[in-house]
Amino acid sequence: AIGDRPCRGDIRYLGGIMKPCGECTVVKHSSAFSKALGKEGPQVPENRKYTPHIFQAAATGKMYAAGYGDLIEGTSTFHETLRRFTQKAAAGKFDDKPVFIGLIQAAVDTFDRQERGRGLQNMKYMPEYDKFTQNLFFVRPSAYRAFRLELPARTERSIQLIQATAPRFQQGLTPQALERAVQYLQDYQYPLDAPLAIGVDDTKLEQSIEPYYDSSRQKWFMVGGTGEPLEVSDISALEAEILEAREHMAQKLRLWTLQILLPHVPPLILAVMPIASTTSAADVAAMDRRLLDILLTGDTKLRIVSLGSDGSAVERQARRILVQSGYAEAVHYTIPIPDSDDSLTITFIKVHGFVIAIIQDPKHYRKTARNNLFSGARVLVLGDHAAFYELVRTLAQDLASPLYWRDVDKLDRQDDRAAARLFSAAFLRLSIEKGNGNHALPIYAFVLGDLVDAFENRHISHAERINMVLRAKFFKDKWKQFLKESGYSEARYFISAAADDIMDVLINGYMSLVYIYRDHLGRAYPLLPWLHGSEANEHVFGMMRSIITDFTMLHVLQMIPKITVRLLVACRAKNKIDYKRTASGYCHTYFDANDVPLQDLARIPSDDEI
Repeated sequence: AIGDRPCRGDIRYLGGIMKPCGECTVVKHSSAFSKALGKEGPQVPENRKYTPHIFQAAATGKMYAAGYGDLIEGTSTFHETLRRFTQKAAAGKFDDKPVFIGLIQAAVDTFDRQERGRGLQNMKYMPEYDKFTQNLFFVRPSAYRAFRLELPARTERSIQLIQATAPRFQQGLTPQALERAVQYLQDYQYPLDAPLAIGVDDTKLEQSIEPYYDSSRQKWFMVGGTGEPLEVSDISALEAEILEAREHMAQKLRLWTLQILLPHVPPLILAVMPIASTTSAADVAAMDRRLLDILLTGDTKLRIVSLGSDGSAVERQARRILVQSGYAEAVHYTIPIPDSDDSLTITFIKVHGFVIAIIQDPKHYRKTARNNLFSGARVLVLGDHAAFYELVRTLAQDLASPLYWRDVDKLDRQDDRAAARLFSAAFLRLSIEKGNGNHALPIYAFVLGDLVDAFENRHISHAERINMVLRAKFFKDKWKQFLKESGYSEARYFISAAADDIMDVLINGYMSLVYIYRDHLGRAYPLLPWLHGSEANEHVFGMMRSIITDFTMLHVLQMIPKITVRLLVACRAKNKIDYKRTASGYCHTYFDANDVPLQDLARIPSDDEI
């Protein structure tokens, strides 16, 4: 009972039978109530919309009025699926699936247009779904054609028109780099003042001078020569300009990437420049200065916190020239060494008021450390023992060895996976248990492997990483001191001068990031050291060569839209890296960041803890 005389909420027992309260008993015997129960509902579902709200829920009536009667009364499995989908969609379960919602919207809109006899011209698609279908077309046109046979999407011609009107990627270091960077940050809703990393690397470029039309500037250019593209101002002088350009054909491609420092975010191809194979450190430094001027000056300034590259001598010298030329200011942090009068100095640079860490790629160094161990020109003497190639070759034959025979015989010196296996915990254990008491090899593998792991590990704290990095620093210093006092020549019994220098840069680089993140960003950000370096550049080069093995500069400019999509797919995928593959060359893992403890990695130790 409800209304003026509601149910009292009690029951009575009469003769062992449970009876409702008096008010409910009155309702039960009411003639009006009996007549209402006896009335039949609408026999035709469409008429349910005319049923007064007093006899059915208002929401139900509105659904029938809107034409959703079949959805409510349907009994098939498909109708049940629709009801479940509607319930979950109303609860916001698909809010993070805009591509899926866009597909449904496009399918419904397409059917509505067909029912009204309208074509699909000027049809609007959700931006996320539209971007997904365009990316599919860029990566695999044949797959896109199969997709369109079953699902609604733009015509190929429509996509080609969009692509034709979009700004073309410009060769060289131009203001477009900043425009692309700002758009990149906006696409991922990343703050302009949040930390970013730049990576730079070179690769071989097929020599060719080719014409290239830039629709955004409505001009023809000759590409393939060193430096900026050559504008074709007069078609009658084209042949002479080609002959002139051939005297300065580029042999290498220099590529800069920009990285948002969060997991599963693809890098941005920031700029490309064809260069000569004889490009000097001074020329490399001049290019770095130009790019930093574009990104760090003007109305929009980006927060670059690291400049990463591989370990080549030219790259290392170019970073020093930035300071020597007065363009950058050296900033020093001093770490007192307990129970000693010595101290450790960490140095990074300041450019236009922004502090930047100089980084060498850690996985490059792991391969350098492996190649030093395998070199026949040196024997690595540590105390009473020595580490050399034959020890590794012997252990590789053990049944418990994680190494493959290809790792030690006719080996690929640029094999990332082989280098990872050499410095793995499994090989370290094997070298201790079956190394015949030779401690040099396990110590070398442990200390240098730990240094790389300080960058590459996804889960350990920064306090532990700092311990690993400083251990490598003190180990190397003590090693050199021992060799000097014992009369051993570093040229024959120590790692190479290049490996020594790269190790210093790697140690200094990580500690620089620690101080920059802790003292110079204004708020806490997670420090993900594996994203600093040049691995993303190598990934781009690998993708380019998977499309065209020997690419020219024109190919590079044409491939960038497709490479951008492939980078997005690679970084969003959650594939597990297989370290057991052999002879596989480069292995890219910077996008492997599942279950990263971002909160823990945002905590940087204090000076006292360090």
